[in-house]
Amino acid sequence: MLRNFTVSTSASICCFLFLFFAIIFPTDAAIYFEDNFDGYSDSPTNHGWHVPSTRVEIYEGPETRFGRCIRHTINSNGTHYSFSHDPYPAGIVDDIYVGFYYKSTHVKGTGGGHKFLKLFGWIDSNDYANTTFGQTYQTGAFWQVSYGDGMGMIGDSTCVARYNGLISDSPCSGSIVSHSGPFDLDDSQWHWVVCHAKHNSNDNYDGALDVWIDGELKLSAIGIKNRNDLNTIDWTSMNFVEYADCFGASCNGINYNASPYYVYIDDVIVSDGYIAPPGSSSDTTAPANPTGLAVS
Repeated sequence: MLRNFTVSTSASICCFLFLFFAIIFPTDAAIYFEDNFDGYSDSPTNHGWHVPSTRVEIYEGPETRFGRCIRHTINSNGTHYSFSHDPYPAGIVDDIYVGFYYKSTHVKGTGGGHKFLKLFGWIDSNDYANTTFGQTYQTGAFWQVSYGDGMGMIGDSTCVARYNGLISDSPCSGSIVSHSGPFDLDDSQWHWVVCHAKHNSNDNYDGALDVWIDGELKLSAIGIKNRNDLNTIDWTSMNFVEYADCFGASCNGINYNASPYYVYIDDVIVSDGYIAPPGSSSDTTAPANPTGLAVS
């Protein structure tokens, strides 16, 4: 069951003004991690990334923005595509904004959706909390953000905050204060994505979720309990294209025959505040001091 949340006009105006001034007049933000993939052409595994297969590669060609990017070749179901890194290698962080450029050649409305960003708070293979920003597998549309209910040590995606303003019933928590409605990004164009995720503190319902696409706020949810008090408060892993499904197979009783497609990721930045898109005039120089990377 899902609940429908609305806010008063005055609260909406206050939220709008806060976001307007926060975006138009941003304060200096601390950069925890960044990589635009232009400083190297060898395997990303040599630069701190975990790459499970050859389906994920450094790519330089006509589909890139400037310089190099990461390309995922989506051609089957499974976890072959996960491309991950600690979002803050230097320490512990419970509140992060992950910005990145994203482009997909997936055909709108066909099967083969994927989890385009999944954030983990790992302790070990049995204990974790995670939040998933992803597409529906059946169509590729962006419908919801999934998170755990904080009831157990395995905080999997039992709760959802949807872009249409609905949120799961108890024991799931949270209030949606802004939403846009479901959307698609399958247009073979580059889009600037910013995902914000805050872990709740112990005994409190103070976690938060936000999603911006090309500077437009698509979802904002507060009052969330998305981790158990015994889970780590640290976000320990950010996974891009963590899983794909409904590709060329029966899914929920419908046969999909999606053609292979590519997903491109570029200019990954992790910060403690909203991240404006990197300048589009040049993207050929790697960060001077990228956190946690050994740029050759």
